[in-house]
Amino acid sequence: DDQLLRDTIFQKWMGILDSSQNMFRHELARIEYLSTADERLQWNNNGMPKDELCTENAIMLRRFNRFPLIIDPSGQSIEFICKEFSTASGKEHQKGGSVATTVQLTSFNDNSFRKNLESALRFGTTLLVQDVESYDPILNPVLNKEVKRTGGRV
Repeated sequence: DDQLLRDTIFQKWMGILDSSQNMFRHELARIEYLSTADERLQWNNNGMPKDELCTENAIMLRRFNRFPLIIDPSGQSIEFICKEFSTASGKEHQKGGSVATTVQLTSFNDNSFRKNLESALRFGTTLLVQDVESYDPILNPVLNKEVKRTGGRV
């Protein structure tokens, strides 16, 4: 279970901090520390379930170093992502120097996948790729943020 693994790792980190005599709050609440009540309310309004695991996942979507790859066999996150990362949610999101204003749905099985990927990179559109079991390695440099801008283009 993902939540059990996260809790176990967090407890190990706290043990390491204790043994190295670093000062910290033992009662630290990860979710409250890493997100605001307004963010959590907005996430719930956008269709995210109200459980701890989903809330932590939403926090990771906000604090990523690389573009996230979300594996969601249940399809539960699609509605949330579409609402959260579109201007329909009432605001634009600044991520990695580009402003995402819409969500483009595509699939690795879609004949125009590469065109959709290129367009998303060029114009800063959020790209939601379905059917990841047919994963295309062309996405690796994008997920690792190993793409370069040349003359204003990616």
